[in-house]
Amino acid sequence: MKRFLIILSVAINVLFCFAIVRHFVLLPKSVKPTHITYWLNRDELFKQLLIDSNSIVFAGDSHIENFEVTEIFNSLHIKNRGINYDTSKGLLNRLDDLLTAKPKKIFIEIGTNDIVTGIPAKETLNNVEKSILLIHAKTPGTQIFILGVLYTHAQVQPLNYALSKLANKRNATYVNLSSINDGGGLKKIYNSGDGIHLNGKGYLRLSEILTPFLRK
Repeated sequence: MKRFLIILSVAINVLFCFAIVRHFVLLPKSVKPTHITYWLNRDELFKQLLIDSNSIVFAGDSHIENFEVTEIFNSLHIKNRGINYDTSKGLLNRLDDLLTAKPKKIFIEIGTNDIVTGIPAKETLNNVEKSILLIHAKTPGTQIFILGVLYTHAQVQPLNYALSKLANKRNATYVNLSSINDGGGLKKIYNSGDGIHLNGKGYLRLSEILTPFLRK
């Protein structure tokens, strides 16, 4: 009897070990979503959500995606259309969908991922200019606001200067964020710690800067 129990115990342990190996080794690994699939999935979601002529749209990359504009500004008319990893080209490609209902205002924040992925500033500016021209062409009554790029990098200051000149040239309003991002980098008080994203205080400061533009 004792020998039988020992054999049974060994058999159970072997089966248990086999189950563990099968779970962690033999079964297919789950596929991690790529930046592309993330962008496509979020873009598809936005196509299902309504924008009307009273809407104020915030479009851009992760700085906008993480910006809880509806709650911060206490208005259901203010829409968040930010996508993590987005670039100036990506925003240009999805802009048509954002303009169909001719929103009242659109705030654009883009450029960080262009810098990170090595896209030349000239190309970024070209895409932003095309975006502005597209908005003017499709919905001339929409007010356009171009936000300064928020990022700790040497290219930020010259890029923001060029964006301000571009906005003035193309009848858009440039929003200077130098009180948050000064000297080519996020101020420590507003930096989440990665040199790219804002912390809670940073977003509250950003909302203070933007409030007068929302009331125009």
